[in-house]
Amino acid sequence: MAKNLKLKDLTYGVCNAVEDGGYDKSFDRRRTDALTYLQTVISDYYTPDTLEKYDIFRGVVVKVIKGVPRPYLPDPQGKIDALATDSDNVVEKWWTRVKERLNNIVNGTTSVYKVYIPELEMRPAPTSENDPIIDTYYDVLLDDNFDEERGIFSSGPAVGQIVTVRFTDLNSFYDPRIISMGEEYNLVGFEKTSGQRAYGEGTPQRKGGDPFSTGAAKEDNLTYTLKEGLPVGTPNDRVVGEDIRGAADAQGNRTSLRRIVQNELAFWKDRVETSGDMDGDGVNETDARIQLYNDYVFVELHKYKKPQAIKDGRGYYHWSAIYISWIIGQIVAFPGYSFHTGYAAGAKSGKMPKTGAKHDWSLWMTSDKGAEGSAGEDPYGRSGQYKIQANVGDVLIQPPVGRFGRKTNSHGDAVYKIEHGRAYLTGGNLSQTAKGNFWLPVDEEGNYKSYASTRKKSNPYQIILKYKAKLVVGGASSAQT
Repeated sequence: MAKNLKLKDLTYGVCNAVEDGGYDKSFDRRRTDALTYLQTVISDYYTPDTLEKYDIFRGVVVKVIKGVPRPYLPDPQGKIDALATDSDNVVEKWWTRVKERLNNIVNGTTSVYKVYIPELEMRPAPTSENDPIIDTYYDVLLDDNFDEERGIFSSGPAVGQIVTVRFTDLNSFYDPRIISMGEEYNLVGFEKTSGQRAYGEGTPQRKGGDPFSTGAAKEDNLTYTLKEGLPVGTPNDRVVGEDIRGAADAQGNRTSLRRIVQNELAFWKDRVETSGDMDGDGVNETDARIQLYNDYVFVELHKYKKPQAIKDGRGYYHWSAIYISWIIGQIVAFPGYSFHTGYAAGAKSGKMPKTGAKHDWSLWMTSDKGAEGSAGEDPYGRSGQYKIQANVGDVLIQPPVGRFGRKTNSHGDAVYKIEHGRAYLTGGNLSQTAKGNFWLPVDEEGNYKSYASTRKKSNPYQIILKYKAKLVVGGASSAQT
């Protein structure tokens, strides 16, 4: 019987004896995949000798993806011949395993493993196989000698299995390979999917791109893939929601999103993120403001023990998602993340980060899938057919036109007031400041007429988060869960 293990208990130094007297978990790489981020910050946050003598790390498998195309399998015919030579001696109960491995070789597919290595992954441990943060982990393959060590008919690692990973080139964290595996644990507080997911199962098949690239193809972007399974509806249907409102105080006054945003816009007027101390009191006001947003997401929502950095030696981290998370979170519970597709995934799941508590947000498709042939065109052609009521608190997300390469890339803005046929939006980190002077048109019935904002008409919003929303179909309503 497997022993129990909590991923969050695997703190720095537990799995791998990496020593660094100056180590501090105060930095974060929330807006990039692990490979790119580690390449850019390793020289700043690790002493020169910290990893110099290491190229092998122990970690825990947190996802297995089967049937991934692998066009660069070395000498596949030789492996087929090697298998065929011994085929007469195969015990019947292992025949299924033989066919699986033969299929992998003949069809050019393999299994990819996502491995949590606490010494290389300073973000909170994932809470489920569907945690969007796992998509940014390395794609780890079995070493070419793995079968020779364990036997061709042995099973590969499973979720919860301790594995040893070797990087072919540690300087660039290139080509991580599983060279051995140890005990399998039952991961406490970690939600597994039903079985090991096959490639393309649960998400649409990619139309192109190298599945083992350090980045990701446009088809992998969560702005598109999160649409899978969402209601499509008909032109006669309508999604209705509620404006978000704060709880009433003793005098019956409620905190409004409009007031909160206006206060933020007043602060950011004539300021950008690098403005620093503008009133001469010795306080860097802009850094303090961004840190406020940051602490809300990382410390309050995601339960980090220490505040996370807002910049490094090259500049500020993108803060648009933490801005949105903070302003909405001042009114109602919101599944805030440091990247927009993170809170979109949280809306789709119906659960708050870390605690798993339920919230009242849901995810919907807009009717815009991007212009045909445009950079933002949805590669799967998905969109909603229903009308959508405009509500204060709606959060709309657009794909990262021209900046694909990481699955989490996107941008989101929030509706903070609706008047005179316009739904006004606010967004953070727009030209290094916060803005609120752009809008979407609203028709006489209160529905969005278009999802191309005046800020960037060429890149319409394609998914939308709504509060207490339901789909009204032929006079009946159905809440989206």
